[in-house]
Order: sequence, then C-alpha cells, then structure tokens
Amino acid sequence: MVLNRPVVLNMARLTKECDLAAEQILLFVCSTQGDGVPPYEARTFCEWLFDGSEIGDLSQTCFSVCALGDRYVHRQLQPTAMWSYRSYAHFCRCGKRVAKAMKQNGAHEFVPSVKVDKEDWTVIHKWIAEVMTALPSLNLNASRIPFQGIYFTPRFVKLRDRCV
Repeated sequence: MVLNRPVVLNMARLTKECDLAAEQILLFVCSTQGDGVPPYEARTFCEWLFDGSEIGDLSQTCFSVCALGDRYVHRQLQPTAMWSYRSYAHFCRCGKRVAKAMKQNGAHEFVPSVKVDKEDWTVIHKWIAEVMTALPSLNLNASRIPFQGIYFTPRFVKLRDRCV
C-alpha cells in the first residue's frame, strides 16, 4: 500500500504491506496502554515496526510522533484516605518506541516528537503548529502531493481525501 497523498490511517488497519519508505512524511499519534504496550488494535503494526527487519530504508522519510499517555497513577488507598500518586514507569512508551524504530531505519525527525500527559491540548496544539511551520521547508516532491486536497488552519487540518 503506497499512499502518496494526505490521509489519516488507523494503525490497527496497517499491515506489513504498508510501504513506509514510499512516504515522504509520516505523523504518528499513538497512546500507550497498561504496562507500556501499544493499544491492542495497533499491536500487530507496532510489533512489525519495532522489529524493523522488514521496513526498509527510511532515509528519504521525515516523521514526528505525538505520544499520548498518563504520567501518574491516581488511586485512593482507602475510602477515607488521601489520594496516592505514583509515576508510570512506561509513560508514553509506545510513542517513544515508534520514534526509536523510525530513527533506527534512517528516518529524519523533522519536528521533535512530544509526550502528552492527559490530553494536554497546549502541547498538542504546539506540536501541530510546529509541524505546520516546518512543512514548507522540507523540499517535498510536489508531484507526489495533491496540495489542492489539503486545507490548513491554525488548529485543524481538513483532509478532503477519504479517512481509512
């Protein structure tokens, strides 16, 4: 599957046939579940990506990751007790592993990846703004990108192509 156009994909639907090396830019938004594992639906794709042996050379691919997580465990020890907080050992681990796998296969992180704690929209909006600012400087092959299909606004990217 070669995309060569802006599209939103669910990682649960991506398979080993996804040719990441054919893409100029990849933006990942992913969460972490349980003890630092990818979401159940995306595990097949993530494990393939983390293995890295079948991905190929990504030296012509740019990427960035928005990793979603919850930095602290919040729990009440007893019904009348104060809340206890402890830090998750694997905060945003899936996103960190995606970024590491992309780098190990030669991809360039064109915007620093971010770790988002509990839907911190300030961090998310800043990441989106940095991506939007960096795109014009990437010297993309315009013949591969249908720019007329994208509408940019400061906080929202509307993709006219179908979402999978």
